[in-house]
Amino acid sequence: MRATRKPVKRKRRKSSIQKHIKRKKSSVRRKIKKNKSTLRKEANRKKGSIQKHIKNKRSSLRKKVKKKRNSYLKKKGNKRKSLISILTKIDNFSKKKPDNNKDLSIANLVNLHKPSPGTKTFHKEHKSVHPTADNKKEVMKHIIKGAYNPNMKYFIMLHVSWCPHCTDALPQFKEAEQQVKNDKNLKTINIQEYECEENPELKGQAEGFPTMFYVENKQKEQYNGGRSTQDIMNFIKSKMSSSRPQM
Repeated sequence: MRATRKPVKRKRRKSSIQKHIKRKKSSVRRKIKKNKSTLRKEANRKKGSIQKHIKNKRSSLRKKVKKKRNSYLKKKGNKRKSLISILTKIDNFSKKKPDNNKDLSIANLVNLHKPSPGTKTFHKEHKSVHPTADNKKEVMKHIIKGAYNPNMKYFIMLHVSWCPHCTDALPQFKEAEQQVKNDKNLKTINIQEYECEENPELKGQAEGFPTMFYVENKQKEQYNGGRSTQDIMNFIKSKMSSSRPQM
């Protein structure tokens, strides 16, 4: 009879293989843990260095902002002081009595005090308007209501800023207006121009843009002549000559 093998040897082989596998697994796990810990340490170090870098950048930016703010406040303070000193000088000068011999003085120009009767006053723009002539606002009221002063004659221009014909005619009209105001023989004519976008109440009075019309004895006459300064002046002078009483 053949001798049978003992089953104990197989058990021993299996147990040795299992032990070897367990040892391998444990060593692998240890290596993984070590690698994880090292990676975490490196990540924490990098994180700390980045946070430090951000803090340093923030502090440097704050310092720069503070410096610029302080310099700006200093400049502002210096400008304020200079303005205050100028204003105090003007106030002190205005308190002094102006010399009657000097026609032109800073006090008269700034209008800080009422000039004495011997001194002359100066204004930015000199306008030679007849005392009986109405102001620009009063003339606008006349146009809206249709109630004009019977002692005066009117030559009116209505225009808008977006019209190219108006932009061409406006400087010519203004030149004619200046010539009328400087001419002593044309004292009874009130010549005015109005922008209808700024004064929308006058849009209903315009038949087109630009609109020019002449008013005499409360009668309105549409002007359809040339738009040059010479054409306007010729029209006004012809109306003045025709309205004069013949001897």
